[in-house]
Amino acid sequence: LQRLVESRKPAMLAIAMDSKSPTFRKELDAGYKANRPPPPPDLSVQMERCREIAEAYAVPIFQREGVEADDFIATVVKRAREAGLDVVVVSADKDLMQLVDDHVVMWDSMRDRVYGPEEVEQKFGVAPRQVRDLLALMGDASDNVPGVPGVGEKTAASLLHQFGSLQAVLDRAVALLKVSHGELAIHDTAAEELVVVASRNVGRSDTTGTRMRIGEGAMGHVARTREPLI
Repeated sequence: LQRLVESRKPAMLAIAMDSKSPTFRKELDAGYKANRPPPPPDLSVQMERCREIAEAYAVPIFQREGVEADDFIATVVKRAREAGLDVVVVSADKDLMQLVDDHVVMWDSMRDRVYGPEEVEQKFGVAPRQVRDLLALMGDASDNVPGVPGVGEKTAASLLHQFGSLQAVLDRAVALLKVSHGELAIHDTAAEELVVVASRNVGRSDTTGTRMRIGEGAMGHVARTREPLI
């Protein structure tokens, strides 16, 4: 934070912090992040110290029980874009790459790397707006979200290149996706599994999203079905 303020001198700045209690995503899936070990005891002390530093800088802090920091970040990005502002999201969280576009970049301050649309596509093989759909198809081990059986990152990216979106894949899928001789084919034997798994996952990987939608495309865990966060 000190480096950000002193070196980047942002015109406006806010910090989002995770809820201390389980979020609404646990209601969607009890296994969400269940693979993660308990945080080390000293982490809460460090987080409180971070809060004290932020308050000393008079930086607004967004935090609410049951809501993840990603939800607030996506909401702020949405509001800022509506106001005609360009935005820098300071994070290394791949989920937030859904937010990137021509006016929103993500800065990984630890590696001092900036991700625009081109860099996101180089990383994932799909455009930022398709990252949500990619994760819904392939799953996300870090969040304990299983993907569609037999569909990894390359297959998921190929499907999205072929059909454009997860919804289009589901609309066309009369079966489980299969790679054969380097080409993608759709077979009419296990469509139900594909539709169930992919449809369920889009709610968990979304930061624009279906689950807490703040806009069309692939953005931040903020749904149209919930009241505004800010």
